[in-house]
Amino acid sequence: MRIGELVHRSGLSMDTIRYYERLNLLKRVASATDPTDAKEYPAENLERLKWIDRLKEMGFSLSETAAMLELMECGERPSSLAKERLEEKLSLIDSKIRQLMKMKETIQSFID
Repeated sequence: MRIGELVHRSGLSMDTIRYYERLNLLKRVASATDPTDAKEYPAENLERLKWIDRLKEMGFSLSETAAMLELMECGERPSSLAKERLEEKLSLIDSKIRQLMKMKETIQSFID
């Protein structure tokens, strides 16, 4: 599919699609219908974009996302190594929550 269709189907901007492509998060191939034409984005990129969005929501940076995409290969279930990375991220989030709770308690003590 061409970039316009990918933009339409994904709901992302053209700039975002091109940025992800520059980061090698998306794949492009030569046009199947016209080899002299512009490159196209395989349909599998729609699934990759969903994973990118999910991983961003989980707090992964784009470089971490690129590594996770390689580990997960856009499958339904994460590989064991990808699962380890998810567990590490969960541990980091738990740690941050504890820090924020301490900050909240400190602030609350000044209010009370």
